[in-house]
Amino acid sequence: MADDRGFDMLVAVVGDGEAELVMQAAKEAGASGGTIISARGTGSPNSKKDIVLILTSNAKRQGILQAISFGADLNSDGRGIAFSVPVDDVVGIISI
Repeated sequence: MADDRGFDMLVAVVGDGEAELVMQAAKEAGASGGTIISARGTGSPNSKKDIVLILTSNAKRQGILQAISFGADLNSDGRGIAFSVPVDDVVGIISI
């Protein structure tokens, strides 16, 4: 369901080296790109993570989120998490 906001930030937190699966699935579903950040989890020692940030139009959000869930197998226990965050204002973007 689209609203007047226009944009959403998709966030996926996955295991180290899994960001490419997320980005491949997201691009196939219409994402134009994303940002990958290396991180460290707190659940176990030396728990390396990839965080993927994707700014997308509200209209594409659900399709991309579903593609990420399927492509990175996030419905399996311990594979990661993905969610969306509403974005109120954006500068520097011509089109998404």
